Parts: sequence; C-alpha cells; structure tokens
Amino acid sequence: MGWEMTAGGKYVREEIELEDYDPNAQMVKREVQKANANRKIAAARNKSLNVKRQTSPKPLNKEEVNESNDIKMVRLGQKMLDLAPKEKNDMISNAYSKLGDALTRYGTDFGPKNVKDLEKRTGLNQRIIMDLIKRAQQ
Repeated sequence: MGWEMTAGGKYVREEIELEDYDPNAQMVKREVQKANANRKIAAARNKSLNVKRQTSPKPLNKEEVNESNDIKMVRLGQKMLDLAPKEKNDMISNAYSKLGDALTRYGTDFGPKNVKDLEKRTGLNQRIIMDLIKRAQQ
C-alpha cells in the first residue's frame, strides 16, 4: 500500500498489487495454484481409494513392551555415562561407560533385552554388572 495525494491536497492510501514490486509474481501465483490443484486431486484420489496415512505400529499389550522398566534402565545408563569420567579407577570408569552405553539402548530393536544380552555386549559378567548398577543407584 502506498500514499497518493488527491486534487484536494489530501493523502489517501492506494492499493498496490504484488505485480508492481515483482515481475515474476504472476508466474509464482500460477505455480502455487497448480500445486494447490494437484494437492486437491491427490486428496480426492486417496479418499476414493480409501488410502489412509501410515502411522507407527503400537504394541498390542503391556506384556509386549514394558516401557517403565526400559526407561528406568536408559536413565540408569545415562547416569553411568555421567559417572564414568568422574571415577578415579580407570577399570571401573571403562566398565561404567561400556555398561552405560549398552543400557541407553536397552529395550530397543537392536539393544539388549536382558542381563545375558548385557553380558554379551559389554564383556562384563553378571556379578560386575549388578555391582555397577547398585553403585550407580546410590
């Protein structure tokens, strides 16, 4: 919008079109109209074919995925990763980082699901794993 002086000396607003500023505006408008038309055509086609948006699959029941325990283990793993650099003993520090890293993936598709998996992934035996977990919980 711009201002224009009338014959009586008063200023009035003048409507300024987008084309006054940008010579390509007409082309851009046409492209937007085409895109909107294509979107409407696709929506109508999907509706006629009963195509629904894909959503992520949800677990069937609570036995299938016990999220509360998984989250506890992940948080414990994060705590171990925080404790590892503060530990003075290098062997314990390395064990904290190995176990903490494995626990942050606990319950995921490729992560450990139980203590036996943790033993395989970290190279630590069950007694050491349980001891490190107890130390981290304190």
